[in-house]
Amino acid sequence: MRAHFENGSLLAGDWTCPRTVAGAGPEERANHYEVWLHRAGSRGVHVGATQVVGDASSAVFVNAHDAVRPVYPGADRQRSTAILLDAGLLRALVGEVDEHASGRAELRFPAAAAPVSAEASLLHHALLSRVRAPEATALEVEETALSLLRQLLRDACRGAGREPRGSRDARARELAEAVRHLLARRFSERLTLEEIGRGVGASPFHLSRIFSAEVGVPIHQYLVRLRLRLALELMSQRPRDLSWVALEAGFASHSHFTTAFRAEYGVPPSQVARNGPRWAQRG
Repeated sequence: MRAHFENGSLLAGDWTCPRTVAGAGPEERANHYEVWLHRAGSRGVHVGATQVVGDASSAVFVNAHDAVRPVYPGADRQRSTAILLDAGLLRALVGEVDEHASGRAELRFPAAAAPVSAEASLLHHALLSRVRAPEATALEVEETALSLLRQLLRDACRGAGREPRGSRDARARELAEAVRHLLARRFSERLTLEEIGRGVGASPFHLSRIFSAEVGVPIHQYLVRLRLRLALELMSQRPRDLSWVALEAGFASHSHFTTAFRAEYGVPPSQVARNGPRWAQRG
């Protein structure tokens, strides 16, 4: 864990693991309220009695004192942005975005995991751009981190209480999670339903129906969203080479990437690459 910013109530940093061992890791007790945003790889996370998947398209929320146990699908590289905050800051932020928060006795995140919206994705990109920029001030980084947290909490509030339609079927849930891990690992490939089905041991038709029921979107739509989230990470590495970004992220061409990016974020990737964090100042 390498801290980028810390002010006493908030810490934002980089967590990297070059290789993991497939299977469940040891259970630990969280010392802080934590938010995890994957930028490479994926992992399952047991948070108390709940199991969720962390990948580039979803945020994982861990409450202080929760029992947490990671489950790695393979020996893959893992990289995440980790944000740790104290109870006072979380209480203030939750109070801003959740009108029902004051009626709850216990301070907790609204959900154990939530999809990362386009707004949150751009703010995450802005935060990483700022912590890497030598001219950025601590005030800029802090305000961007708070804007990102507000948006992530809004995203979590939208999904709170919405139990996936197929979540009572353990086998269906396992298949959907297996597909998400496979997509995180092979996002740049031209995958077919048949190849995905072979990878997780299910028939293509059966798998397509189960995934939509469990996750709420078709596999193709989920894959495009995953590629777009990862594309922002790639853009931070080579912002002037968008053709390279497009191909590395799995898009067929620069124009295909531009069309999908504009549909998701409202602007072409060239504008985000050129103007950097300013496109994300909406928190």
